[in-house]
Amino acid sequence: LDELPSQKQADIRAAVGWSIKQEEVLAETGVRTRWLLLGRRLEEEEGLRVQRTWLWHAQNNQPALILDFAYSGQPLDATLLPGHEMEAELIFYPGSVPLRAVCKTRYTELRPLTHLPAHPTQAAAVAQFNGMVAHNPWLELAAFPLAQVVPVMDISGSYLHDTAHHRLPIAPTFAHSWQLLALSGGHPIDLAAEWDGAYWLPLSAYVNGRLVLLA
Repeated sequence: LDELPSQKQADIRAAVGWSIKQEEVLAETGVRTRWLLLGRRLEEEEGLRVQRTWLWHAQNNQPALILDFAYSGQPLDATLLPGHEMEAELIFYPGSVPLRAVCKTRYTELRPLTHLPAHPTQAAAVAQFNGMVAHNPWLELAAFPLAQVVPVMDISGSYLHDTAHHRLPIAPTFAHSWQLLALSGGHPIDLAAEWDGAYWLPLSAYVNGRLVLLA
């Protein structure tokens, strides 16, 4: 392990659950810019709640993931509200692909999103994800905003269609397909979703000037 570059060492340590103290991360210099809050997902396993909050740096097409953990009965951070934006300094954990981050300083209050800068096609988002995996093969998922996709359902499942006529599946575990279909009314909408290399798991949809949470 010691013979590998430091970023690869960090990838392997993260993959096997070797955690870095947040205080060590906060000692580094971060990225100060306007961050869009795309969505949030909460999962629970054996009493441990895991909250994934996804942010997006529109100028660089860069996702950022803030992870919060709490055992049953303990509160989770609820101050990063999806559907808003802020200027803040995020510091990324070490690794080949900057993704997991911690918010060091907020310079503005949360402001409602007025639009959702998004990838024009699903292929563009998938290509970005594949590039990330090429650098870090242990990367499991990332979230992306998608422009003008149409959610559809048929006997085989739920899918997203885009203007380039790409059709990619929505995860069978997604519980809000009918809500997403109703929000779109059969028309293209912008949305944010996690991609794991096989399925989309929608987080939010931007409809009529506001972000509707789907997770």
